Amino acid sequence: MAVKEYIEFGRPLREKYFSHVDPEVLLVNNGANGLAPKVVLDEGYKQVLRDYQWPDKYRKYDYREDIDRTTKEIARIVKTDYTNIAVGANVTTLINAVLRSWKWEKGEEILITNNSYPAIVKTIKFVAKQNDLKIVELELNYPLSDDEVVEKYKQAYKENNIRLSLIDIISSKPGVALPYQRLIELTRENGILSLVDAAHGIGLINFNLDELNPDFLTSDLYKWYYTPRGSAFLYVNPKHHAKIHSLPISHFYIDSDEELNKVADKTRFIDQFNYTGANLIGNILTVQKASEFIEEIGGLERIQKWNFDLAKKVGAAVTELWGTSLLENEEGTLISSLVSVEFPTKEGTIIRESDWETFNIYKFIREGIEKKLIKEYNTTAPIFLHNGKIYIRFSAQIYSDLDDYIESAKRIEKGVDEFLASDAYKKIIGV
Repeated sequence: MAVKEYIEFGRPLREKYFSHVDPEVLLVNNGANGLAPKVVLDEGYKQVLRDYQWPDKYRKYDYREDIDRTTKEIARIVKTDYTNIAVGANVTTLINAVLRSWKWEKGEEILITNNSYPAIVKTIKFVAKQNDLKIVELELNYPLSDDEVVEKYKQAYKENNIRLSLIDIISSKPGVALPYQRLIELTRENGILSLVDAAHGIGLINFNLDELNPDFLTSDLYKWYYTPRGSAFLYVNPKHHAKIHSLPISHFYIDSDEELNKVADKTRFIDQFNYTGANLIGNILTVQKASEFIEEIGGLERIQKWNFDLAKKVGAAVTELWGTSLLENEEGTLISSLVSVEFPTKEGTIIRESDWETFNIYKFIREGIEKKLIKEYNTTAPIFLHNGKIYIRFSAQIYSDLDDYIESAKRIEKGVDEFLASDAYKKIIGV
């Protein structure tokens, strides 16, 4: 039997499936916003038009069938029953649904880390203030081994009375992988709720949610599963179905204490997320088309191997180019499809950690750098301070070649240097 030949990844794949992308742009930042191939975008448009052919019919009959079909496809990918899966716009929205649904007791504690995603941290701060809760922040300053990370969580659980622990599968900044399976198990052993931020999850790594058995897990499909933005899913463990409600609360709200018959109770969680207003759902309905695209180009295993291998090559090439260090531990477990490389700050450049650690200052630094890179250099990647060093995070993806990353790194170095030497930067930091 002849072995099927698939399209070459990198520029050949980009030219065929991503022809809608500006050809002058160097794409090295997939982890931020993702990128859908044209065939999947077209499917999203098609689904929106189905709605507008006759909105009355669609909303009354087709809408729920489409949502169920999509949740069943997501459930197939992540290996759980579809009644455990609700869909929504993004991870931030769905984590809001969990945290704002939960019935908290005064004084309970939520564990975050210094690397938790800022939007989620702000949500937790809001919920903590509203419910008189305590936030415990765990310092994870990389490079750390997986054992060291687990030990730090153990110590935090021992020293505090944690009710819920926020666990990243892959943190955003820095872009490092965590031993999430061990952390979820540890959380369960300690009688603590696990809320898993898997924004960088589906597509990038493989889940078996029935085996993983977290309390709550949410993941963006648009980052690594090739759907358009506005597509994410929330997994809720069956034992919590009655306690979690949609955001916003809408037509199909069911009180947590309301008893239902066996049939209605099985879908009480997803029923509430079914319809929360007159939203267009075309983007989330592209999951099946994205699955077809993935199979057409060789499947997730081929994609993941390419991306992981490319990330390591990018890390090696850019550290050699810049003469700096890679954010990796001795075991080599931190790099996934995301890789963080130390930026080569030039002698005489004013870098004060306090500026980069203060949100209202760092915000303007980041925005200034992004504007220069996007407007003048046709590329961009996140820049941030971690453990005393400035890093750039690159995302490895099938539509970019190693040469794209090397050229992007050259442009990033030049653009960042120009901004850090500018009067605009000095004004921001007050010198």
